[in-house]
Amino acid sequence: MAKAVSVSIEGDNIKVVFATLKGKKIIVNDSFVLPDEKFDDFLSSVKAKDFIVSVDFNNYFQDSVLIPPVKKSLTSAVIISELKKKNANVADITPLFFRVGQKKVDGKMLNEYFVFYVETPEVDNIVRRFLSKGKRIRALYPNMMSALKILPVQERPYLFFHEIGGRKNISLIDNGRMLFARSFQSIGEGIADYDIQNINMTVNYCIQALRITPEKIMIAGSGDDTSSASMQATIPSVHFSRPGTIEVDNEIFTNYLVPISALGHGRMKSIFTDGYRRFSILSNLIRYSTASFTILSLLLAGLLGVNLVKYSSLKSRLSSIRSLHNNLRPVINKYNSEKKSLESRKPMADFINSMTGQPSVAGLLYALSGLRTNGISIDTFQMEYDGGKTLKLRMGGKAGAGSLYVSQQDLDNLVAGLKKTRGIKDVVGELSLKSMTFSIHSVYEEE
Repeated sequence: MAKAVSVSIEGDNIKVVFATLKGKKIIVNDSFVLPDEKFDDFLSSVKAKDFIVSVDFNNYFQDSVLIPPVKKSLTSAVIISELKKKNANVADITPLFFRVGQKKVDGKMLNEYFVFYVETPEVDNIVRRFLSKGKRIRALYPNMMSALKILPVQERPYLFFHEIGGRKNISLIDNGRMLFARSFQSIGEGIADYDIQNINMTVNYCIQALRITPEKIMIAGSGDDTSSASMQATIPSVHFSRPGTIEVDNEIFTNYLVPISALGHGRMKSIFTDGYRRFSILSNLIRYSTASFTILSLLLAGLLGVNLVKYSSLKSRLSSIRSLHNNLRPVINKYNSEKKSLESRKPMADFINSMTGQPSVAGLLYALSGLRTNGISIDTFQMEYDGGKTLKLRMGGKAGAGSLYVSQQDLDNLVAGLKKTRGIKDVVGELSLKSMTFSIHSVYEEE
């Protein structure tokens, strides 16, 4: 939701509208008319900084030009150049133009534009009047074109008739663009025969010169009253009703049609000079940069405040930790003293632990006491600690005097008996066929 101020300069009077813009909705809050001599005081006292301005220019011109296709940024300069070629009296001008279509000339396709233009000094005077009071013009429209901001966009061209500041205006509208405009002095409110004649003349001009046939004429405001006219227009007429997006009394809408229309959302370029466009861009850039810097400064200040709070909390915690460390110092000293005393006894403790951790020889011999050695003569029996919790065991001797088969059977029985002996594992037996001797390797681990 945004506040907006729209003014319409209509001769010696200036109409002012204060409104609230909410999406596409226009809510008119206040409206009044000021004489021109009091407008400067109004600008000095009003708080608003930005204005939407519509002007009934003292001297305006319109023409149609054909130019070759050029970049969008060059269109204005090329149009001005063409206007100066057509009219030697054209000097410093500011144009507002609409693309009509294309025409083929000498085998080349050219773009056709309807151009409305005014003398640049007149635009400068209006801009200067606002800037001198510290105000900015956000948009600047000719009065007869402001209504384009709220007029319906239709596929078929039509005429729009309305009265502004004692003058009646007829515009040819096609798909949201103005293709032609006429303005003539009003001889009274409503539509009289004189007005009907001007309407019919405009229709004929559109058909004959522009090759465009208006479908109808749309009449706004008091112009809808045709009771004093005995003539009829050559095309149907319809009343232009207040759009539903504008919240205001119908009478106020009729009386303040131009400044209210200028607040609309229709696409419409401002008739700014190149100098003011550059100034406006730079001014907006400075405004947004200043706002961004202010926001950034506030954010940094907030972050600094948060970090100061965190720093204060951290400092308090560090002080608490230092105090706790000082209180623990006697305990730490006692711990270090006891640790040093224990380290002096560690070698003896390790020796005792190693002795108690080794398997018992007596336990091994007891386990082997029930081993059956039928046909086997054990000559050697060796035991060796491996430094851990196991004993390496090696046996050797001769097998029985029987055949090779019997000797192998006796050795296998001995190996099987060892494997069944509690604590003995990894038993491997070997028999020498030449000497009929054997060797057995195994490991004993006390369970």
